[in-house]
Amino acid sequence: MIRMVYCETIMVEDAGVNAETSTIPTLLGGSAPLTTRIGHGKPKITHMWYYASTNDINRAYVVPQGMTDQNGIPIEYGVPYGATAGVDMARAKLKTPVELPENCTLTFYATSETAAGTVVLCACVLEYPSGGKFIDIRDGPHVRRAWEAGGALTSLVELASTNITDLLPGRGYQLNSITGVGVNAFTAGIVGPAFISFKAPEMEGAAYWLPLVNGGAFAIAGAPGCDLARAGFKIPVFQGGTALISSCVGYTAEQPQAELNFVTASIFS
Repeated sequence: MIRMVYCETIMVEDAGVNAETSTIPTLLGGSAPLTTRIGHGKPKITHMWYYASTNDINRAYVVPQGMTDQNGIPIEYGVPYGATAGVDMARAKLKTPVELPENCTLTFYATSETAAGTVVLCACVLEYPSGGKFIDIRDGPHVRRAWEAGGALTSLVELASTNITDLLPGRGYQLNSITGVGVNAFTAGIVGPAFISFKAPEMEGAAYWLPLVNGGAFAIAGAPGCDLARAGFKIPVFQGGTALISSCVGYTAEQPQAELNFVTASIFS
């Protein structure tokens, strides 16, 4: 029996952590709310990571409302971002997911001990036990679709992206990996953190955002591309025959492009 869940992503940003421990309060456009939802059961944090514009962030953590230990939960995986940076999303997966109450507010923090004015963006994935169509990524042959954001991003603002209109009718497609990430015309890697989400009916309205990680042509630090299956992300199976609508959001004003790789049942029938 396939276990289906409901997943969302929280994304918060602070434009200048400067010789302090700072709350990270600003939600990116389209982010899930900081307070966990009611009606899908108790969620678990399955992944956490942070990006920083310099190497001066020495810790980031999250404190759920009502947690008795106010030192919080460490966000153990963090990377400086840039046009040649990659991210190993498998390291963002928690060895032991953290269960939270419903209607629980999360507060994110980051610390810099230098006066660097560092940009910090924290992200975490919540997995609710009911009310969704998210499943583990299956094995199978891959097919690809080229994807591009709908234009240059405005920092922190969700932007509608180019729809994928050629998924074949009568066939299911499950996103497996995101590769070939760079800026429009593929002249460089993306500089700032950026994310993609989908608006398909199978998403059940979830604010679920997946990271765009620079492709192998540019990533000389960290891992290139994002192997979603290896990283333990869950994705619905999208049904072909209708447009797959997507959005993009990021920190800097650039136009990302990527290769979306889908698992499907067969490439010949």
